[in-house]
Amino acid sequence: MKERIPTENQADLTTKLCRDIKERNPKIPLLINVSGCTGAGKSTWADRMTEDFVVHISEDDFLQPREYRESLRSKVYESGEWKGKTYWENHDNWLRLDLMREVITNFKEGKNSTYYPYQRATGTFSTEQKTVEPTDIVVFETSIFSELFDVLVLIDVDDDALLDRKLHRDSDLRDEETIRAYHKVQLDFWNRYKPTTPNYTIDNNDYNKPQLYSSNSYR
Repeated sequence: MKERIPTENQADLTTKLCRDIKERNPKIPLLINVSGCTGAGKSTWADRMTEDFVVHISEDDFLQPREYRESLRSKVYESGEWKGKTYWENHDNWLRLDLMREVITNFKEGKNSTYYPYQRATGTFSTEQKTVEPTDIVVFETSIFSELFDVLVLIDVDDDALLDRKLHRDSDLRDEETIRAYHKVQLDFWNRYKPTTPNYTIDNNDYNKPQLYSSNSYR
């Protein structure tokens, strides 16, 4: 059952959320999953939490190159639940899932990870490797692999609001028709992997008045 935690603004919400997580979870290392559909505000909230915690890793680091993703439009599933649909329509294919799982697992085991992160500006991998080191607390922003984390923070936004945000945010890269097509794929991905028992939910429909809820359900 969800219980609302009264907050006055974004900063107050962040402070209370981080404090509550620390008080309830003395475990080290502690892996926190900030989860939500693309456009919900995962990066924004993960950045705010990182000011209090230490490491912030984004799902976007693990995207396949833009050219590769576009090539998936011409490849069609011939059988199974995706039969007749293109590989592009399955968002799982947009990500380097094995690498992402490896990095999460390394954090849990206290190991370093080194990889080439994706860069949105170029649509390709960075030419410089990124090394992330294990710390006491890690904030990992992703919509998948929720079962690997200790604490789940869900960023909740209505579907129509998500689309409006993407139309505004991505207009420098894509036309409206393309943004809507991307949104359909991203929303399907989110609906398939959305965690059903988050420890915290941030209702982020109103940027200026987010609402925080907690659950007594902890792993």
